[in-house]
Amino acid sequence: MNTLTLPEAILCLENALGAASGHLDDDLVAAGQNLLVKVRGRRAEGTEHTVVAFAGATGSGKSSLMNAVVGEKLAHVTARRPTTSSALAVTGVPVTALTRWLGIEQTATSTNLPSTGNSQLVLVDLPDIDSTEYAHRRVAKDVLARADLIVWVVDPQKYADSVWHDDYLSEYRRHGATNLVAFNQTDRLGPHELPDVLSHMEELFALESFEGRVIPTSALTGRGIRELQEAIGHVHDSKQAAVRRLAADLRSQAESIAKAVESEDGTVQVPEPLAAFTHVSDAVLASSGSNQLADAAAVSYRERGKRRVDWVGTAWLHSGADPLGGDLSVEEKVAPQERQLAIARASVHRYSSEAAANLPRRWRRDVVTDSEKSAGDLARQSASLVADVNLGQKNPFWWYLALIFQWLMGAVALAGLAWLIVLWVSAAFHIQFPEPPALGPVALPTVLLGVGLAAGLLGALIGRALLARGARRASERVHAGVGRELTKAAESQVLVPLRQEIDAYGGFVENIHAVQGLRV
Repeated sequence: MNTLTLPEAILCLENALGAASGHLDDDLVAAGQNLLVKVRGRRAEGTEHTVVAFAGATGSGKSSLMNAVVGEKLAHVTARRPTTSSALAVTGVPVTALTRWLGIEQTATSTNLPSTGNSQLVLVDLPDIDSTEYAHRRVAKDVLARADLIVWVVDPQKYADSVWHDDYLSEYRRHGATNLVAFNQTDRLGPHELPDVLSHMEELFALESFEGRVIPTSALTGRGIRELQEAIGHVHDSKQAAVRRLAADLRSQAESIAKAVESEDGTVQVPEPLAAFTHVSDAVLASSGSNQLADAAAVSYRERGKRRVDWVGTAWLHSGADPLGGDLSVEEKVAPQERQLAIARASVHRYSSEAAANLPRRWRRDVVTDSEKSAGDLARQSASLVADVNLGQKNPFWWYLALIFQWLMGAVALAGLAWLIVLWVSAAFHIQFPEPPALGPVALPTVLLGVGLAAGLLGALIGRALLARGARRASERVHAGVGRELTKAAESQVLVPLRQEIDAYGGFVENIHAVQGLRV
């Protein structure tokens, strides 16, 4: 993906959170949504302004250091703030909307800070980050979350303090462009001690993957004050501090989401295309009773046909039961629904589990569960499709022709037999009776009897062959009809929703990768 702008990254994160909602940890999604509210709020206040927050533990000298950076002691403000219990914002000219958005009520102005109509530098003195008062720490955290640049003020006694490292630095370790570390009160260290302490602190930073420039300072001697002023001024002059901070927050949030995916055995990778769905639809088809129904349709076709195409003398002997006759419904004649449900669910479970292999546990479970539910609906749908399929129970027209032919041949044979009986009786009782006509050496009554019997039997053999062929076609038609409808239903009810879910995860992954690569 090409380099993103900040608005594009906001949209990407919003889309990713929308896709993850209900599938990932609710607190994580809520944190991302809160970040979007903050990002949009900060942009609404104007990103040309630069909010610099001075954060430090009790006794680190952050207020004195900020006064030194400003070049003004702000004594009248300090008199009203005997302890750092609330945040103080110092600006060149009042920027009420911005300070209100920051949640800061106490403000002061200084002529030493640069200010123009569209660019303001706002320095903020925060409450102690290790205060025993929860409200003080809450104020500090809230402002830090909205600041553009953070000056972490530490002293030789507390630079390794766990409160600072665990509760604060860990959250901002990837915000390199928005971190400055003022190692204050260097006047308390000897010339040979400072390098060792700085080296140790940088080792701690490296272990924690914390990124930030370190500037040794002393509000008492003035050491590093100019360097700190220039660093802040450089950030402010670029007019990119707010955008970089917001970008860093977006990247950090994307990384948190990616880690959450990996912690649930997921991978932040676009899933492979879905495998062929044929074996799933085949399994559903096999469990639908279509094979049993197709066989029944073939038997029904043969049994009904025999009564019409067989020789008239034996057709009445056929008493084979019609498997599709009787009072039972079609559903009652095929596989039970519970069996269909079990087979369909098992097949869909395997298929959807393989398709969702990249997804984190909860997301994967949701996708598989939805697919199995669709499989249950499909199993019930299959029973309806089996019931509605054309079973071919309408008698074909040629059966009636065959029946007429058999009756006609039966009548011919019966006429010849009756004629022969009359001739036999007349001869036995010496009754004068005309000689029957002959076809060559064979008398016509005998010809009629022979032709009627032979043609009827031949017609029956041909009819049986045609019945076998028709029965096969009836079976194939029923099987194909159920298969076609079930395949369409399986694709619409299982495959399409599953593909949408997998594509949604693919889009989620692409959005997360895009935000992780955000650079401004």
